[in-house]
Amino acid sequence: MIAEGKHLVGTWVKLPAPELVEILAAAGLDLVVIDLEHGTLDLTTVSQMIGLARGLGLRPFVRVAGRTARDVQPALDAGALGIVVPHVDDVAAAREAVQAIRFPPLGQRGASPSGRAGGWGQASLPDYLRTGADVCVVAQVESLEGLDNIGAIAGVHGIDAVFIGEVDLAASTRMAVDTPALRIRIAQAEAACREGGFLLAGGAVDGAEAARRFARGYGLVMIGTDISLLRLGAAQAASAAREAAQNSAGQEQPETDRPAVSAELTQLITDVWFEIDHTDGSAVADRFTADASLTITGAALRGRVEIDEFYASRHARGPRVSRHCVTNVQLLEVGERSATAISALILYAEDGEAPRRQMHPALVADVHDEFVRVDGRWLIHDRRIVAQFLPEKSTLTVPANQSPRPPPKEQTMTEIKSGDQHDNRDLPDLSRFPLRTEKGVLPLVDSFLYTDLLPEVPAFELSAGERHYRDHFVGITDDGAPRPGLYSLADTGERPLAVMAAARAYLDVLAPYQRTIAQQPMDSPDWRLWTNAIPTWTPKGLRLERLEDGQRQRALDVIEASLSPEGFTLVRAAMKLNGALGELVDDYLDTLTEFAYWFTVFGEPESGEPWGWQLMGHHIDLHCVFVGSQLVFAPVFIGAEPTVAVTGIHRGVRALDDETTRGLEFRRSLTPSQEPGFLLSTSIDAAALPPELAGPWNGRHLGGAGSDNLILPPEGIRADELTSDQQDRLVELLRVYLDRMPHADAKTKLDQVIRHFAETRFIWRGGHDDQAAFYYRIHSPVLLVEYDNHPGVFLANEEPDRFHVHTIVREPNGNDYAKSLLAEHYALHHGGPLSHHQGDR
Repeated sequence: MIAEGKHLVGTWVKLPAPELVEILAAAGLDLVVIDLEHGTLDLTTVSQMIGLARGLGLRPFVRVAGRTARDVQPALDAGALGIVVPHVDDVAAAREAVQAIRFPPLGQRGASPSGRAGGWGQASLPDYLRTGADVCVVAQVESLEGLDNIGAIAGVHGIDAVFIGEVDLAASTRMAVDTPALRIRIAQAEAACREGGFLLAGGAVDGAEAARRFARGYGLVMIGTDISLLRLGAAQAASAAREAAQNSAGQEQPETDRPAVSAELTQLITDVWFEIDHTDGSAVADRFTADASLTITGAALRGRVEIDEFYASRHARGPRVSRHCVTNVQLLEVGERSATAISALILYAEDGEAPRRQMHPALVADVHDEFVRVDGRWLIHDRRIVAQFLPEKSTLTVPANQSPRPPPKEQTMTEIKSGDQHDNRDLPDLSRFPLRTEKGVLPLVDSFLYTDLLPEVPAFELSAGERHYRDHFVGITDDGAPRPGLYSLADTGERPLAVMAAARAYLDVLAPYQRTIAQQPMDSPDWRLWTNAIPTWTPKGLRLERLEDGQRQRALDVIEASLSPEGFTLVRAAMKLNGALGELVDDYLDTLTEFAYWFTVFGEPESGEPWGWQLMGHHIDLHCVFVGSQLVFAPVFIGAEPTVAVTGIHRGVRALDDETTRGLEFRRSLTPSQEPGFLLSTSIDAAALPPELAGPWNGRHLGGAGSDNLILPPEGIRADELTSDQQDRLVELLRVYLDRMPHADAKTKLDQVIRHFAETRFIWRGGHDDQAAFYYRIHSPVLLVEYDNHPGVFLANEEPDRFHVHTIVREPNGNDYAKSLLAEHYALHHGGPLSHHQGDR
């Protein structure tokens, strides 16, 4: 088994000479792969080779020609300890191979203990069957389709390793193996296997290349073939003999016209770390072109370099660091050679020493990375593609002749796309938003919050969702017991076909290994694992920022098809305002971005069974569940800090204006004589409130993350105590929140609230003039709405202000996440509740 050794070295056997196996065993190889796909071998010779190898302690593998029982059974009966299956392009092919090679119940391999595998009939049946489990099954991936599916292929139960066949890849794509586009795809496939903990195998032309593969995480490397080793050995011996003869005759050795560093240059894309040293220590400009010299393993080359850089910054557990994404680096001239453009990452560290920059040729402009400290330096470690080192680190030296940094491009009104909410009129002055003078006050790195670096109280509050998502679900109730009969299944006559089609289109554009992350079963407990702050755990689903443009658009299409135009516009505006906040505070440009949100599909959209989706991230938590023709859109958290972008590429984007103005209009319609029934305080400044309502994280709202089982007794003025005009205004305020859903679903929900209007209550905290911050809550047996103004989290206002808003919508008495409807569905159609439904485990 490959797992028995860290680094196994083998070679291919193609010639029909059993003595070759004996010679290779003496050479100290770990295994041989006897090639039935391309070698000139018959089964008798293969059987002899397997017996020789086993007797000499050399692992005999066989590469078969196909995936059927006829292809694999002779080699297995002859005692092969490994089977290499070619042309495995997808999961179906991998499962077909497992079926042929593995004994039942995992596969359907036929049993015949009379061969070498069964000790020539002497092994007991249990012992014989156990030998089948020891056979190493290697799936050979040799196409771009296979590379895209490699994580899923390697994850098939019964597959032990995947072999990346680069020669076949080059043949199928008509690209040279060292073509950058192909190297990128191979590097991404390697990274997918490393992330999944899958064993990698591959080929190498010599020991130096094998060492580089081992450094990239390979467990098995095949060095050449019996033919190439014989040919090269003979060629080297002949060349040495002729050289010696020429030298002895006094003749000069002819010069070679091959560049001395050509072998190293072929590794430029994947294997080199650069260090850029600016002579004056100043920052790199956005764009510059300069003379440069490149040193690779001691050989100096000269040329021109062009760098196009995007600035970003972040904070880690240590010195402040800034990440820069270099989108174009070209060695335009290197002697008579020209190198291909390189996309890379560059890290600038300030830790008490001279500024340094290191460039990581990850070839991915947008990666998921983390900081590691190596020899006193902060480096970027890319979780998907880890660059390898040559024997000596390469150095790129560039004179400091930068051009001025251009200002960020402002978005014009003609460039505004669907889903924006731009309004450049009456924008507040930037001074309205107080900015912090200190930098990096929160331990945030790449959209993750490290609560272990926070004080105990905020750490406890911000981890509420993580602590409670597996609690037995009850729902938000008046007294701990949900009221029965509030929610019931109904057929509206219209299935959400457009949404289902959008969801299927999204899933179809994902690679198989992405699908395993992007989609979860309907009964997953992770429905309830969300936070309206920054995640303190690795979220499920795919982060929109990490998706390709087309994949991300398909995810947004699902959200747009599920909501009303007003609802989708609000969601997109909140996302853009998160990016605008990042531009404004400048501290967390890797965390406060437009697409730093995780999207997850639950269930099967086109199965006829309930399904749904979740979008989660800073200030946005959406849970959308489809039960037949019914839609439940709860819990919903939408917020913004600030609620309008006054600068940058999102200038003019606004959100939550209606939630604010309609709330004020309803409050102003209430009379002083009614205030004892709904007004709990005239200010929401910290000094005017009890400590539990004055915190900077949750503020006044009670229904946020981790509050699925909140006990909230009704308080405030009842709707039936209002005048007809006031009732109309309250309904208009409710519509602001319900109209985020499609019209028919919003009407159905409003009708449900109206049926319980006499039990619907309203409370208010704070003032109601043109400047005062406030909180309000509408609490019905079937709907909970909260609005709250907050103090600054990323901005510096210590007291709540109108430019920081949180809104929450819930379905009390057990129907958050559509749980009440789902329970009725499973009882009606499946004879009982879905096992472990949505985290009740």
